[in-house]
Amino acid sequence: MYIKKIIYLISLGLFVACQPQTYEEKNPSDSVERALVDSTEQPFLISCEGVGKLSLEANLKEIKRTFGEKYVTTQENRITRQMQTLVTDTSGHIRFIINWREAQVGEVIDFVEIRDSTHAYTFENGIQVGATLQEISKRNGTPIPFFGFGWDYGGTIAVKEMNGKILTDCPCFGGVLGREVFKQTLLGDQLFYSDDPSVQAEKIVLKKILLYHRTTAE
Repeated sequence: MYIKKIIYLISLGLFVACQPQTYEEKNPSDSVERALVDSTEQPFLISCEGVGKLSLEANLKEIKRTFGEKYVTTQENRITRQMQTLVTDTSGHIRFIINWREAQVGEVIDFVEIRDSTHAYTFENGIQVGATLQEISKRNGTPIPFFGFGWDYGGTIAVKEMNGKILTDCPCFGGVLGREVFKQTLLGDQLFYSDDPSVQAEKIVLKKILLYHRTTAE
């Protein structure tokens, strides 16, 4: 009986030793870095590190490995002609859209778009898609500047003209505002501010979060 037990333990050890190494076992340092973002405790957190399980330092191969190849699609944006990668969930909802640095497609992320509130991706300060302009302004502590509606960059938050707490805490923050009802007001290539009475009279909300790579935001 004793000899049989020894033979069993030896064979078990050989079986375990022959198992193929995982990516994390082969790349322990990479696994540690990835764990900082890929935390199951905060799966919907947005920060300058990334969005939930998505690291802003990831390349296309790593993204496919994280979310599953069948949920990751790369295509050309019909308007900008830039390549972008869509990451969807099992229901077909778009988690986020990854825009790549020009000439470094699949290697270096330029910025990430979050449009859908289904997954409740949220900054630590509580800002998420659907937040009102006044809520964002309150969290910032100073008025939010944005470009007028009705053109290519309509509703885009003018982060280079922006001061306050949000960019201090998260310099990668950006976003696009929208309104439910179109009006012949607040239009064109000019800046408006959230404390303007004409702005406060309308319901303006965050339609899209833009999370810039650190080197893009600088």
